[in-house]
Amino acid sequence: MKSCEKCGRPIADTAAACPYCGYSQAAELPNALQPGWEIAGRYRIESVIGLGGFGITYCAYDQKLACTVALKEYFPSGVANRIPGSKEVILYAGKRTEEFRQGYTRFLNEARNMIQFQSVPNVVQVREYFEENGTAYIVMEYLRGHTLKTEIERAPLTWERAVTIGAVICGALTALHRKGIVHRDVSPDNIFLCDDGRIKLIDFGAARVSMQQTPLTVVFKDCFTPPEQYSRSAHQGPQTDIYALGATLYTAMLGKKPESALNRWPTDHLKTPHTLKPEIPEPVSNAVMQALALEPELRFSSAEEFSRALLQYQQTKSLEKTRKEKQRRKWISLLSVFLVLAIVGGTVGYLWISRTAQETLPDVAIDVWFTADPLRASGQNKIAALNAAASAFQTLYPNVELRLQSIAPDQYKQRLKQAQQDGSLPVLFERTAQSTDLACNAKALRQLNRQYDPAGFRLGAPVSGDYAVLGLGLPVLYASNACAEGIGFDFRQASSTTLASLAGLDLKAGMDASFLPAYEVLFQSSIPETDSMTVSADALDAFLSGEQGLYYGSTADAADVQTQLAGRYQLYAVQSPERACMLQNVWSVTQQSSKKETACAVRFLSYLLSEDGQRCLYLENQYPSIPVSSTVYEQYRNIAGELADVLTDAKPRPCGIV
Repeated sequence: MKSCEKCGRPIADTAAACPYCGYSQAAELPNALQPGWEIAGRYRIESVIGLGGFGITYCAYDQKLACTVALKEYFPSGVANRIPGSKEVILYAGKRTEEFRQGYTRFLNEARNMIQFQSVPNVVQVREYFEENGTAYIVMEYLRGHTLKTEIERAPLTWERAVTIGAVICGALTALHRKGIVHRDVSPDNIFLCDDGRIKLIDFGAARVSMQQTPLTVVFKDCFTPPEQYSRSAHQGPQTDIYALGATLYTAMLGKKPESALNRWPTDHLKTPHTLKPEIPEPVSNAVMQALALEPELRFSSAEEFSRALLQYQQTKSLEKTRKEKQRRKWISLLSVFLVLAIVGGTVGYLWISRTAQETLPDVAIDVWFTADPLRASGQNKIAALNAAASAFQTLYPNVELRLQSIAPDQYKQRLKQAQQDGSLPVLFERTAQSTDLACNAKALRQLNRQYDPAGFRLGAPVSGDYAVLGLGLPVLYASNACAEGIGFDFRQASSTTLASLAGLDLKAGMDASFLPAYEVLFQSSIPETDSMTVSADALDAFLSGEQGLYYGSTADAADVQTQLAGRYQLYAVQSPERACMLQNVWSVTQQSSKKETACAVRFLSYLLSEDGQRCLYLENQYPSIPVSSTVYEQYRNIAGELADVLTDAKPRPCGIV
């Protein structure tokens, strides 16, 4: 819902005129495209939702995909004009051509910059861009919600909320910076808070490649702009965005902007957030102030480092709170026991003491490593689920500290190898296809695997070995709607033999001959050449960006595909006797671990295998795999959304674990 600009009453987002007072934004904007007009033979204009110096943003309806989109038109104020009743954009008397051309180039560059990040969940998604009517257009996802600026204007945010937003935007900036792109306009009005809880970085109009040699245009919002951005020749890089985000968080927590960077020279008197608001923890305050350092070299070296600094205290505080609560419960339990002992006698006391001795763990801290991409929805879900499970476990065992560390997939294998060489392997680590060569460093977990709950599953062999299996995955074929429509192939009517063929079992078996040429062109890079369960991230990125029409992956990819392509794809279980379930939540204990560390790690794995642990991972959170507990699995199917049909059509059949 939006509000009428004249009477203030709530009206539908797509309403062309207010049903109460009749106000029409289009009437006030004679240069804007009119409601009902079609662009590119596909997008029907609904209303104007934004107006800036360089363009007009519309709410439009995509008639092909049957969904609402945001359509941004390049229309520079004071430079371009439009004859009433016409879509064509013209220049004022042919003047200022060069200014229009330069802006036009920047507009297209904005689209090219944004479209690279379709797989990044916290960056506004660009679906396509095109040229028409003498100008250019960018088609983006339609976001419902409001900007951070609007939120701050209502009331300052709690420091916890600000830190959460900051960490999310750090993730988005990390993706940009890896591509060599600097946003250059991070501010409260360019951070969008969606009604569904998502947080998005928007407006790439000022974004530039940081390594380019040509002078950059001066773009600034006074209180959010670092000193180097006031100069055309000064270097602008990741630290430029870090300063702007620091200023944004400063504003969010305090409700007031920091002093302009130009006014902070030569003597800096900027007060810290903690000084102005003592409830803001000093470590959080210090992190924001480091981001706001006037000298770029004194700021954080990367957005990732800034994120870690913000989250560190939040996690520490949460742990301290959990421990205090555990200690309180422990004393309550002890008092209860003493009362029982006083009433019942020594026999009961002895039994209780014996049981407690069996259930307690020694004081120990263990490192837990796992791989997760924080830039993907699946990675974010995985981190959240494991943190929740660890917190629940530490509630049961307050003297145990689990030090969880997530590592990006492209760095995980190297980090493990280096730790192996240094003799510093974590006590507990996730096993991946890339880390199988570390099996010699893993302890046998046969005793633990007796807890494995195979009821309802057909196992190829008894569960045993040097790893514990906590989750499974089904091979799935993802197909874009556009792909199926483009080649006239109805995947919904395809046989299981054909789907298995597309998944790489036999590329020609059961496949219509007319389909093969299209397959060779569109999809061959998505299919592994070997019978491997490993799928490259590049193939998934290609599918999410629309470069590839088919993607062979697993149920673990569902969150990423849903986030990027909601309503624009279909998924199918690959039913074939040659395919069994993939093992996707597999853990090992390092051979060199002490007895205390091993006991703690095994107990944690035992908890994750329990019904409570499985429920925490899969029902209360969205760990990107399928539960192994038969009880939790049946419940999981009821909440699996689009995966429900896949799970029904092809019930998991786990591989035999050696």
